[in-house]
Amino acid sequence: PRTQDGTCNGLQHYAALGRDLRGGTAVNLVPADRPQDVYQRVRIRPVAVWVLRHVHVPSSFSTCSRPPWIHGHVDRKLVKQSVMTYVYGVTFVGARDQIESPLEERGWGNPKERRKVATYVAGIVFESMSDVFGPAVRVRSWLEDCAKYAVSAGAPVVWTSPLGFPVEQPYRKVPTLSVHTSLQTFSIRDNSRDAVSPLDVRKQCSGFPPNYVHCLDGAHMMMTARAVREAGACFAAVHDSYWTHAASVDLMNKAIRDTFVQLHERPLLHELRRELLRNPEYSGATAALPRVPAPGQLDLSVVRQSTYFFS
Repeated sequence: PRTQDGTCNGLQHYAALGRDLRGGTAVNLVPADRPQDVYQRVRIRPVAVWVLRHVHVPSSFSTCSRPPWIHGHVDRKLVKQSVMTYVYGVTFVGARDQIESPLEERGWGNPKERRKVATYVAGIVFESMSDVFGPAVRVRSWLEDCAKYAVSAGAPVVWTSPLGFPVEQPYRKVPTLSVHTSLQTFSIRDNSRDAVSPLDVRKQCSGFPPNYVHCLDGAHMMMTARAVREAGACFAAVHDSYWTHAASVDLMNKAIRDTFVQLHERPLLHELRRELLRNPEYSGATAALPRVPAPGQLDLSVVRQSTYFFS
């Protein structure tokens, strides 16, 4: 089979939701002569910031033996994992750890020095994401507000996928029992108490943005699969890697783009907001549900002409 892969698929959906022209360009929603590399775009900012600042080394580096070498270590591989997981709710601490690990592999043996460098670079990466994907970041924050609205009513976040499937986040503080043996320690969950256990508010809020984007990701895959099968071709997929036979690649490419535009032409965020407001489970919500963020300037129809959208 021949495969076609998305470009940081979660960011593609975020950019489409926010009609984010700059972010959409970075993840190949917009036609270009060559494929865009979002990891490279984010990497350029830490290097540029360091070049501008290295004469005035931040005070946090006062004991760092080799700060001028930071920019030589900020490459695509260093930031790729934190960029990929940013849209799925990675915390600053998580991103710092993702950066610190490859620094250790590259010979940064002093733990305190390595931690300072990783913390500094993680902060710049987060700034870069807000810079490159401003509207998309606002959409993520709005989705978090949706979850806060739901849990303020004492109920889990529930919504309907674009394909009509009901979705409920299962995150609750279920009682666990720790069992200690001579070989290991493991936990046993009392799943019979799921329905009456208190909500895990933190997980409900942090988990909703990535879960909602995964929901869109799955809907796009199923819409593509249906379109390809109705056209008489074979289709298989693993996450955002779509497969078909060589003779059907052009057909699948058209289906991928047409269904993505079809999905995001719907006012998905407005539909979500209306659904949450109409849910009687949230009638007692104490948190406000903000209006949907204003969209950017991205024209979704150009996705149909983007060679590198899936490639």
